[in-house]
Amino acid sequence: MKPELEIELLRFIEKMSDRRLYFIAREFNGKQSDYRVTQYSLIPMAWDWISRGLAYFDISQPAPSNWDLRLTEKGKRYIEEEEENPYNDNIWYASLLKKAVGISDIEKQYAQEAIKAFVNELYVACHVLIGVSSESVIIRMAHAMAKSDLIEGHESISIAVGNPRIGIRELFS
Repeated sequence: MKPELEIELLRFIEKMSDRRLYFIAREFNGKQSDYRVTQYSLIPMAWDWISRGLAYFDISQPAPSNWDLRLTEKGKRYIEEEEENPYNDNIWYASLLKKAVGISDIEKQYAQEAIKAFVNELYVACHVLIGVSSESVIIRMAHAMAKSDLIEGHESISIAVGNPRIGIRELFS
C-alpha cells in the first residue's frame, strides 16, 4: 500500500464518527482524493493496521459488519504531521536520509532496520542496530582523520586504525 494512501485513510477514519468499513469506503470515495477504495479493499488494510498495532475493531456490536475500526494511541501518533515521526517509519527514514548525507548503504540499512525495530517495539534490537550504525560511522571518521595531517594526533589515530584489535574507544584516546 502506498504510504500516502495509508496516512490519508487513517486520518480520514480518525475524523469520522461512524467507522464501519462500508461507510468508510463510501465516505472516502465521496471526498476529493487521488485514491479510491472499496469495503473489500479495506479489509486487508484494516487487518494490516491491526497487526501493526495502529487500529482495532470495536466489537461491541454483535454483527461483524457493524464493528467500528478505531485507531489506537500508536495509530494516532502514526498519523501526526511531524517531519520526524518515529511511529511512521517511512517518514522518519526519509527525514533521516535528508539529514545524513553521505552515509554508506550498510549504514542506511542498519538505520532502517533500527527504525523498524522501534516501530515494532523491539527496543533492545533498536539500540543494538543504532550502535552498529554509529560504530560504522565513527570508524569511517577515524579513517578519514588518520589520513589528515591537519588534525593533531593523527599519527596515533593512524596507528590505532591500522590495528584491528584496538576498539573504538582507543581510536580517540
